Amino acid sequence: MDEGRGAKRCGRVSKKLATVMTVLTGASLVAAPAASAAGGASIANAPQLTSGAKYSATFPRSYRHNPTTEFWRVYLVAGDYFSLDGTTDREARYLDVKLFPAGTNDASLARKAPLDQASLNTVIRFAAPQTGTYPLEVTCDRNRACGAVEFAVYIALEVDLYIPPSARLRLSGMFTVTVRTPEDRPVTGRGLIVNLYGLWKGNFASVTHHVLGSAEVVSGKANIMYRLPAGLVGKTVSLQATAAGKGYLATSSSLCQARVT
Repeated sequence: MDEGRGAKRCGRVSKKLATVMTVLTGASLVAAPAASAAGGASIANAPQLTSGAKYSATFPRSYRHNPTTEFWRVYLVAGDYFSLDGTTDREARYLDVKLFPAGTNDASLARKAPLDQASLNTVIRFAAPQTGTYPLEVTCDRNRACGAVEFAVYIALEVDLYIPPSARLRLSGMFTVTVRTPEDRPVTGRGLIVNLYGLWKGNFASVTHHVLGSAEVVSGKANIMYRLPAGLVGKTVSLQATAAGKGYLATSSSLCQARVT
């Protein structure tokens, strides 16, 4: 079963950013290698940020009352989801982080507005609208002695999940979940696993989740083999898909109705 082009996309991902930030934070901090050197004094000589790594913004305390800035660069592909996880260090609140548009250089920096901005004790969350190199600026408050503060970054590919609207299910068979990038291109990378769940009332008249099956995404589709209880014939169930894998932003679809025939 598949979704035809132009069909209503009932199963589009919902509440993505709200539900996955704890996953991103945990992944970046657990998997991170040792902290790297500090940033560069300009965009031209700024080091490149790598997913899963920790970095340190280092401001000698002798710089107090003299605002100081360090730069990094991060290469993102359109559809990448970038997360910068700040630190709980007290001094982090005095460091200001700005992420600038792709292609910004030292000459154009003063004319560019940041795409996102926050203090280093919070989290920067950004979905790349285009492929390119995005400069990251970290500045110490002129009234503080900031010292050295660490932060971590994580980059994952954003995906959308689609399941057919008003689907009809047999008691067993294959169900296809379509997986595409935000630019509506099929996901072609490997390692992304889609799980399909069915929701219906059990013996105690309460709605429960049931795992129907899972499959790896190939050429933008997850073909999932499933089997339903015979007692569901003639009834309507709800379907939901989730997806997760290394290098991908964990997502879940909205609920869609399916009639069991």
